[in-house]
This record gives sequence, structure tokens and C-alpha cells, in this order.
Amino acid sequence: MQNRAYTQGILICGVVLQSLALGGCAWVGVPTVLGCWPQPTHSTPWLATPLIQRLIVIGDFGANYEDRNVLLAQALQRLLAAAPEARAVTHVVLLGDNFYPRGLVGTNGRCDPTEANSAAIAQQLEAVLEPFAFLRDMHIPITAIPGNHDHGCGSLGLKNQENPDRFVPPHQQWRSLWNFHSGQPRAVTFAPARLQLLLLDSEPMLQDRKFLQASTQGLKQLIQEGLGRYQWQLVAAHHPLRTFGEHDGAFPGGIRKPLTFLFFPLHFLAAAGLPPFSALSQDAYSFRYQRYRRAIERVWRSYPGAVDLFLAGHDHSLQLLEPREQGFPFELIVGSGAYCSPVRQDPALRFAAAKHGFAVLDFTIDSLTITLYATSECTEKRICPVGTNEAYVLHQTRFHRQNTGKQGLPEALLTDGGGRRDEP
Repeated sequence: MQNRAYTQGILICGVVLQSLALGGCAWVGVPTVLGCWPQPTHSTPWLATPLIQRLIVIGDFGANYEDRNVLLAQALQRLLAAAPEARAVTHVVLLGDNFYPRGLVGTNGRCDPTEANSAAIAQQLEAVLEPFAFLRDMHIPITAIPGNHDHGCGSLGLKNQENPDRFVPPHQQWRSLWNFHSGQPRAVTFAPARLQLLLLDSEPMLQDRKFLQASTQGLKQLIQEGLGRYQWQLVAAHHPLRTFGEHDGAFPGGIRKPLTFLFFPLHFLAAAGLPPFSALSQDAYSFRYQRYRRAIERVWRSYPGAVDLFLAGHDHSLQLLEPREQGFPFELIVGSGAYCSPVRQDPALRFAAAKHGFAVLDFTIDSLTITLYATSECTEKRICPVGTNEAYVLHQTRFHRQNTGKQGLPEALLTDGGGRRDEP
């Protein structure tokens, strides 16, 4: 009897260990990025050639949690004040989860239209958008796409985001400066930089196979139309293709990764869309998420080297990932506008930081420079500190082209920016 119990114990341990291995237990938060990874080594110089387009990228900023989004807004304002000459060519891109917890339906996040009244929605707009009112005052346009939280009340929250001005007084209205896009892929073009930015609505791509197929077909068409016409093609979506944050194993939230493989049927319940298990589809290892990633990667293989950079939010950190394959784009995750969460180290990461921040993409006639800013320095080794209202340079990478023709992936010239504070 004792031997039988011992044998059963060994079998159970074996099943558990195998399940944990399948779930990537070895990667769950061990080791975790403290401060920045890898550590910066030197500061990089400012652009030597004239700036012709600047994109400021912010993700997941839609809550006033502990006023962290306010500090980030103030840091961005200080950065813009330090470079007034760049305002004329500056455009802001929001990567989704613009309004927590269930879209623009009022701060209580209820989906009942009778409770999502104008006063509640105005209060939500005051908390989320007014810290960034300086963008409106500087006449800097915003292009926004939805995230999974924006889809929380279906079309109700999305419709309200299309025209938030109807809920606020005239002096708080954004008018043509606010541009919200949902549904099938769309293109935003910036003629001086020969830049095309392609916008995806990734939440329905994740949940609906037909919408995914239509979206990838639309993405292909837009990329094809841009070949030879644009020097740079970027794609923006809320959900990253890859991540090393909590949505794929970073501790503590990432502990659900091995647990869901331990209870493997949970993945089938999530794939079937059954609540509350359907929430697991937001993690990068889920069946639906893998289908989304594979579909977009097939587009990269159809047009190798055509897309230079894939922008995403969703995981609340800053990550720059090397291309997964030859001809694939770099991947930039900027999802820490309001919330922040850990990142685990991985060789695929060119840079990572568990910090509140944003990205600045600077285009010249022949280069693209990615600069990651945060509200705390790399020397601050705590995970997700509240930070300050200063903008600190964490990392900088520059891609360069000698001519306007596509020559595969751009060449990386500069890496590892280093903790410089930008004063106004």
C-alpha cells in the first residue's frame, strides 16, 4: 500500500513538472528586469540632420491610478517645452486601453446606456484626457486605436471615443486634433517623412476568426500599396506579437502561465470564449492569441522587409524586441502610460524597463531614431516606481537608410542611451 502511494506520488510530481515545463515555468519572472536591461553604457548624441516628423507613442494611459498618468503627462510636457521647434512636426499615437476599465462609458465602467450618462463620461474624460490638455493647447494631433478594455462595452464605449467632444464644454474640446480609429485596418500617412502608419484593431482580431482574416487581408493590401511609395512603413496594434511581460510569464502576474498549462483544459475553455476563462485569451500563450500572432507573421513573410516597426501596448512596460526572423520588423511595446508591471529578461530583448514611460520616434530624411523615456532613471532599481514629472532617456536606437528604396531591414547604428534628464 505504501509503495503504491509512493508510486502515485511520483506520477503526480512527474505530471506537474511536465506541465510546468510546457508552461515555461523556467521563465516565469526568473530573472526579472530591475531598472533597465541591459544596463545603458553611454549617452547617444542628438540628431545631426533636420527633423521632419516626430511621433510620440503612448500606450495604456487611460486611468488616473495614483496620478501616475499625470506624472507621465507632465514629463512629456517638459520634453516638448525643451524642443519647441519640434512641435510643428509632432503627432501623438495612442496604442489602446485609452479608457479603463470598459471604454468611455463613465468611471464606473457599467455597460447600461442609462448609467453611462453624460456627466459620468465627462468625469472620465476629465481624469484621463485633461492631464494631456497641453497637447490640445499646442495643436498637436492625436491618433488613437482601441485596446481590449476599450471594447469592454462593445460599440457603446467605442462610439463615444469617436466623438468625445459632445460630453465636454467647448474649451475642453479636441475637434480635429482627436482621431480615433477602430474596425478594419486604416492608413495614416505623413508625406514629408514618406511614412505610412497602418492601424489595426487587434481585440476583435483576437476574438473573431473572420475579422482576423479580413484584417490581415486588408493589412496586406495597405502594405502592397505602400511599397515604393513610402520609405517607412509602421504597423500599430494594441496587442503585441511577442512580449516578456506579465502577459507571457513575468512574475507575479505571469504565474498564471504555468498554472493554465497545469490545468490544460482551461485553454480550451478560453478558446471557446466562455467567461471568466475567456480573459485568458489576453495572454500571449493562449490559443486565440497564437492564432493572431501567426496570421500577422504570415503577412511579414509575404512582404519581407516591408514593415520596419510594429508598435503595441497591452503589457505595461517598455520593451524593444529584435526581429524574430529575417525580414520581420522590430517590435516596440509601450504600454505603461498609467499602470506598470514587471518584465523578464530574454535574449530577444534589445532593451526592457519596468517603468512608466513613452517612446519618441524621430524621422529625418534617411533615419529613424527610437528614444524611450521614463519618469525614473535606469539607476532606480525598483520595479515600477511611481517616478517623477521628469523625462529621462533610458534607451536610444537609430535606424539608417542610405536612399529612399527599401533595402530590407534598416541598419541599427546607435544603441544604449543612458539615463539623461531633459530639462525644459
